[in-house]
Amino acid sequence: MSRAAASNASKAAQKEMLKEKAAQREAALAMGLTKDMQKAISADTLLCTVCGASQLGPDTQCTCKGGRTRPPEGYDATVQLLAAAKARHAANVKAKMGASAAKQASVQAAKAKKREAKDTDGLAELDLSTIDYCEVEFLPGAKLGMSIEKNAVSAVADAAGGEAGGR
Repeated sequence: MSRAAASNASKAAQKEMLKEKAAQREAALAMGLTKDMQKAISADTLLCTVCGASQLGPDTQCTCKGGRTRPPEGYDATVQLLAAAKARHAANVKAKMGASAAKQASVQAAKAKKREAKDTDGLAELDLSTIDYCEVEFLPGAKLGMSIEKNAVSAVADAAGGEAGGR
C-alpha cells in the first residue's frame, strides 16, 4: 500500500469516526443528556435495572418484590441514571421554590408592617370634624398669580405680572 493510499484510508476512517461520534452526541441530546446531566450521573451507580433505584437517589433502596436485579456487565444504564438525575433535580427545584415562597411570605409581612407604620402620620390623627368651612380673604391689590372664578383657577399669571394664559 502506498503512502497516499494509507493516508486516504486513515482520513476516511477518521471521517467515519467523527460521523459516528456526532450521531452519538445527537442521540444523547435527544435523550436529554446535557453536560450538566452528565456531571450529575457520573458519580451515580444503578442498583436495580427493574425499578431504577440508584445510589444517589431519589430511590436509594430497591422496591422490587423479587429483590434487586443488578445490571449485567456492559449494561448501558444511561437512561435509568438520567431519569434518576432528572428526578433529583426536580426535587431540588421544588425545595428551592418552597424556601423562596417562605422567604417571600416573610418579606411581604415585613413590607406590610413597614407600610402600616408609615401610614400613621400626624394628619391622620387630626380631627377636622369641628370645622365646618374655611373662609380665606385676600387684601385688595394682592397678586396671587392666578385668577379664581367660581372655586376654580381660570388663568395663571406669568413671572412678569401679566396674564400668561387664559381659560
